[in-house]
Amino acid sequence: MAYLYLNFEENLQSGSKNWDDFCTESLQAQYEKLKAKLGSLAPETLQGFIQSALAPQMQNTFHMSAPGFDRRIKVNKRGKQCIYNIVIRPAHGFYSDYVLPKKYDLILIGDLTFDSVTAVTIKGIELIDADVQKFGEKEVVCTALCAFTKKTISNRSTGNSFQVPDYGDRVDLHD
Repeated sequence: MAYLYLNFEENLQSGSKNWDDFCTESLQAQYEKLKAKLGSLAPETLQGFIQSALAPQMQNTFHMSAPGFDRRIKVNKRGKQCIYNIVIRPAHGFYSDYVLPKKYDLILIGDLTFDSVTAVTIKGIELIDADVQKFGEKEVVCTALCAFTKKTISNRSTGNSFQVPDYGDRVDLHD
């Protein structure tokens, strides 16, 4: 089964600290602005909204694109390879229709980092008109695993502990 690892934790309380980023507000603050557009459909928390809009732990269709002009793999300040500013647009589905009006599409903006877990660090969340023509998207069918907190794990060889995003427990379904 294919997984899409989405790290909301890093920018949840404070926005991106990159000097050239468009998304510098925290994800919490961005969601507060979205709630006005969503009206009575909006769950109280960003995590509640994401749980419904993305249907984590279930297979879903995502449309991915890299709308920037510079699409090269770069090395970030931590020495990891990444692609900056990719856009993920989840398809409307049974669960998302409860929190997302059909006239809007949800987009997540983030940086794809190639590490022990290839993940997208989400730094922006926005609604766009569903009627807008989308170009250059690749369709991916996978299960989203979302991290809103960190967990501590121990290195077996050194005994040292370190923190990593908590994507929950993967459930591999066999046919």
